[in-house]
Amino acid sequence: MTADGLGTLLDVLGRDPDERLSINYLNGHFTSQVTTVSSAATIATWNGGHDCWYGTAVLHERVSTGRGTAADVTGIRELFADLDAKPDGVKDYATADAVIADLADMVGTVPSAVVDSGHGLQPHWPLERGDGTDWTDETSPEWGAAAVLLRRWGRLVAMVAERHGGHVDNVYDLPRVLRVPGTRKNKNPAKPIEVVADYPGGSPVTLARLRDVLDEYAVPTYQEDSEPLGATVSAPGTWTHGERSCGYVTAMVTGWAQDQPKARHPWLVGQATRLAAAHRAGCLTADDHRTASTHLADAFRRMLATGETREESPGEVRNALAWGVARVATKNDAHVSAELGEHRHTEQVTVLEDSDRQPAEAFWGSRPELAHVRDFARARLCSPLATLAVVLARVVTAVPHHFVLPPIIGGDASLNLFAAVVAPSGHGKGAAEAAARDAVVIDGITQYSLGSGEGIARTYGHRERVPDDNGRKGGSVIVRDHWALLFSVAEVDTLTALGARQGATLLPQVRSAYMGEPLGFAYSDPQKAITIPVHEYRLCLVLGVQPGRAAGLLDDADGGTPQRFLWVPATDPAGPTEIPTAPDPMRWTLPTRPAGAATTATGRIHLDVPQVARGAVVTAAQARNRGEIEALDGHALLTRLKVAAALGLFAGRVGIDEDDWQLAGDLMDVSDRTRAGVVRYLSTRAEDANAARGRAEGQRAVVVSETVEAAEVRKAGQSIVKHLREHGDTTWADERKRLNSRLRAHFDDAVDALASAGVVTVETAGRGQLLRLSVVAS
Repeated sequence: MTADGLGTLLDVLGRDPDERLSINYLNGHFTSQVTTVSSAATIATWNGGHDCWYGTAVLHERVSTGRGTAADVTGIRELFADLDAKPDGVKDYATADAVIADLADMVGTVPSAVVDSGHGLQPHWPLERGDGTDWTDETSPEWGAAAVLLRRWGRLVAMVAERHGGHVDNVYDLPRVLRVPGTRKNKNPAKPIEVVADYPGGSPVTLARLRDVLDEYAVPTYQEDSEPLGATVSAPGTWTHGERSCGYVTAMVTGWAQDQPKARHPWLVGQATRLAAAHRAGCLTADDHRTASTHLADAFRRMLATGETREESPGEVRNALAWGVARVATKNDAHVSAELGEHRHTEQVTVLEDSDRQPAEAFWGSRPELAHVRDFARARLCSPLATLAVVLARVVTAVPHHFVLPPIIGGDASLNLFAAVVAPSGHGKGAAEAAARDAVVIDGITQYSLGSGEGIARTYGHRERVPDDNGRKGGSVIVRDHWALLFSVAEVDTLTALGARQGATLLPQVRSAYMGEPLGFAYSDPQKAITIPVHEYRLCLVLGVQPGRAAGLLDDADGGTPQRFLWVPATDPAGPTEIPTAPDPMRWTLPTRPAGAATTATGRIHLDVPQVARGAVVTAAQARNRGEIEALDGHALLTRLKVAAALGLFAGRVGIDEDDWQLAGDLMDVSDRTRAGVVRYLSTRAEDANAARGRAEGQRAVVVSETVEAAEVRKAGQSIVKHLREHGDTTWADERKRLNSRLRAHFDDAVDALASAGVVTVETAGRGQLLRLSVVAS
């Protein structure tokens, strides 16, 4: 190879002297200069000691600076490849030579030039001029056709490289720049490498031949191929990862496994773009970024294996990721934020992802139905804990309302069960609900959304008029529409926002429902009131809790609302890498009532409670009476009793045994730690917000101070100039003394500024200094 310069390469490629192109070089910072082919070699020679690249395409005459964008290209002149000889590229030079040889066989000619970039080879095939190689501007049909052809060519290069065990990025966009022979590669400044070229003497390739080759090897066309990329707004090399991964992006990545898009490749490109946006916005750590890229590839490949199956195109995922980076680099900050749903970046979920938020594996293996839920949830890429919580709520919903817990303290206690699934917005709860429905089939479940407090009672019944004895309009009676309902609330904001309205009754009614107390309210007209009597209904609730939005729920601790929930995380840190096959769904039916179970005078049936549980409840009640239990733990044992009853019912028994009590204790440990994690997260976020507010206020104070000071300096300068115009030269000391005390403090800065601007001169006069207005200023 020779060190011949750019002039030789452009001549071999058949470039016209007056064609416009960019010369780009790195000398402390990346610089681009638009010139003509006739001058390009000279400019490249001037920068021969630097990293230097030339633009492969013809640029529109409107481009005067920069390297130009895809929309600025008005002609293509060559096919090229960039074969980096490195472990994640084409491995070595021998592999690069083999790839070039295969490509040469496909297009029917060896390249006209091969440039050794210092760490790889860049072959060049000139394109024969004709229809499709030149156009007026980006509105011309030829522009889009050329963009598509070049991208498809890049996929062919990737296909051949993969066949040889290598990889290349499909960054074959119209304004691509490549290394200039005769210059240096300074990746290691201590050991620069000469960029040299060889000229094998190949012939030009026609566009018709190129299309035939691409069609022959079934190289696909994608929607993004004809999408132009604008100028770079933020160079990817300047992006930094975050110290923690935020909740929105965590949810986005884990949600990929559940996505079922109609068009798989556009989905891949879209998610690759969002991932690049998350990197640019600092929304995820470097480790999580690598993991997310793997998750995206895995999700896409699963999609290709379902429905109308197809093989992954060579480099398809790799190139989509590269395309996402290139696309995000051209977006402004507002567009990047829009890609990420305008989310609040402070919402972290790391406090919820620790392995200690999970029960021991022995918990799941203790009963076949628990192992079934775990295996089914993992097959659906859901949290086993969240799925189990929903299953238990569904089981209790299907149990008649007259089954209750005995009056260990006070009166009978309802089995009504509440579950809080802790996850970022849009992830966790919905997936767990879907998995729970499919994993355990339970007939007769009616699901509702929550509205107002008054509306809860109205979902269970309505009033109908009944005629009197004479057939005239009489009073009204309550007609029951439902006896059991499962309420689902996707986001805790909905619950707390409704509960926070002035005069709202929702949260008090929710608390009443947990205990099985009467629902509804009295009205001045009793014919309008809907009231549901004590323990005459079944109500269970599944609530999605976003960590950053949980404050409203936790703030109602005095009312007792958060204590009534079983808190479970929507994460599964111990989940297997390989996705298991889902077991067949199981069907649950209501267990047979125990033969010896007695019915109370009120028609209720008490579930058996073991002595160990009764003793714990009594001890806790005594401690509570002494004020020794925190507000957030006030209903812990009642919730544990309910969970134990649900586990017994799920196992096919009506009643609680010691094993149910122990397993419920394991779940309550998870609940306590999960709830504590949310409390800790909110506390940390509040501290961060306070610190940020303090920094902002401090910065604001500095800005105000600097602004005031700048204004005072300006006023001092104006006063000095005015006095010199009116009275002529004056000494430094006299002028300083003349200013008032407020402006005098800024005298030195004002004189320095005036002197720097050439408005005044400072001259030595005797032992002092003389201030004189300059001729121009006069």
